[in-house]
Amino acid sequence: MHKLNHTFLPAQSHEMTVRSHNRREPNPKTVQTAFIGLALSILVLASSGAKAAFAQSTSTVTGAESHQAQSHENDDLPGINQTVEEFFNAISAAPGTKLDRERLRSLFVPGGRIATARPPKVETPAQIYIMTPDEYADGSDRFTAKYGFFDRVLHNRVEKFGLMAHVYSAYESRNNPGDATPMARGIKSIDLLHSDGKWLLVQVFWDSERPGNPIPPEYLR
Repeated sequence: MHKLNHTFLPAQSHEMTVRSHNRREPNPKTVQTAFIGLALSILVLASSGAKAAFAQSTSTVTGAESHQAQSHENDDLPGINQTVEEFFNAISAAPGTKLDRERLRSLFVPGGRIATARPPKVETPAQIYIMTPDEYADGSDRFTAKYGFFDRVLHNRVEKFGLMAHVYSAYESRNNPGDATPMARGIKSIDLLHSDGKWLLVQVFWDSERPGNPIPPEYLR
């Protein structure tokens, strides 16, 4: 937090008074009234200027420019969805195989993380378990030593602003791609950064579907 340097503040305890015996001192009430009037005039002018500047700045966004901005956002969607799809593929593995850690790491910014929510229990509140991509791979490799794990995107809801994007990605997981029924479903909350011409993962955080916590229909279409 930046602290104001008191060196630049006027000392409240020190007053400088210049008096002249040949000149009458101004009436304090008259000076106070004049000062208040001047201050109010400045505030009115400043407020009017701010309103005019705001009106000018908002009026410069035309319909064509708004459409152009929307077009640029749509241009980013394939890259965003591609990175999300690559992540799902990178964490999927057949029984007896391991994840390609280099591939998984390449999708993340340095320091990127993977996190999963843990529902509350009788004795504990809801918690979060945070992992690096390598720590996630450690757990995955132990599981896929015997069982397969395949994640699939059901639907992505994408929002973008500047260099960042957020995706709510509804998913389902299976032991084998051909299994009729998924073993799990849920929503992954994915944050991305646009850097060096590509979209990279900053964080992937998810919660699973369970009784009392179904995936809302709007995230499936």
